[in-house]
Amino acid sequence: MNSFKPTFQSPFKIEFEGISDGSPEYFYGVEGLEASYRTEKYLPGGYATPFEIPSAYQVTHLILRRPFHREKTKITKWCEEALNNSTFQPVGVQIFILNRKEEIVAHWSVVGTYPTGLAVSPLGYHQGSRVVEERITFAYTSISRIK
Repeated sequence: MNSFKPTFQSPFKIEFEGISDGSPEYFYGVEGLEASYRTEKYLPGGYATPFEIPSAYQVTHLILRRPFHREKTKITKWCEEALNNSTFQPVGVQIFILNRKEEIVAHWSVVGTYPTGLAVSPLGYHQGSRVVEERITFAYTSISRIK
């Protein structure tokens, strides 16, 4: 019988196909690895209780957070090009959870990813945090767990 081994918070790596050149782009937060079906209620004749039937596949937005870089990275340039000039070029994104030996523990493939928002945390010394954060929001078509 296989023993259950939970995955604890671990380092992770993100690769943008055709955008990343292998140089590290560090992110410290990933949100939005969610997919579901929207359902509709269906009440056939003669039944008192409605059934729910799937109607549309939907995903949430993918949100990546990282410390603000002084220099523009390739990903930042790609996002700005898309948002400022409406030139959206969807790419594949690979998200990996790593263990302490930097071996892949889990892997998600995100298809048809393009930026929909680029934000910087509120600026002000009184805010408490001394790190300026960049948050990039992406739309995508589908997500699947590879490993």
